[in-house]
Amino acid sequence: MQENKRNITFDMMKGIGIILVIIGHLAHGFGWLVPAIYTFHMPLFFILSGYFYKEKKITELLYRDFRSLLVPYLFVVVITTIYGILVSTWQNAPEKAWYWINSFFYAGLKEVV
Repeated sequence: MQENKRNITFDMMKGIGIILVIIGHLAHGFGWLVPAIYTFHMPLFFILSGYFYKEKKITELLYRDFRSLLVPYLFVVVITTIYGILVSTWQNAPEKAWYWINSFFYAGLKEVV
């Protein structure tokens, strides 16, 4: 029986790609950083993800993949919301803090009054 050994290099490159996507969305105002990240972060992520693509049944996608993606998604949403509120407070811009709170609860679908 042959063991299926996982190449951790691809996992690390995908993780770096995900982190760069997050930084690219949060680092506006840092001069050259965002344009530099935007030149390669999404192509890197999609190429690496597509490299391992295999067709799956819809039930498997809904059960296993949805569940395994939901926890990291919620983690990133909470962290970016806290980051946005802290930066808004630091900048003394309460309207931006309300934007982040609104985005957290309504996913940006409801206008702040």
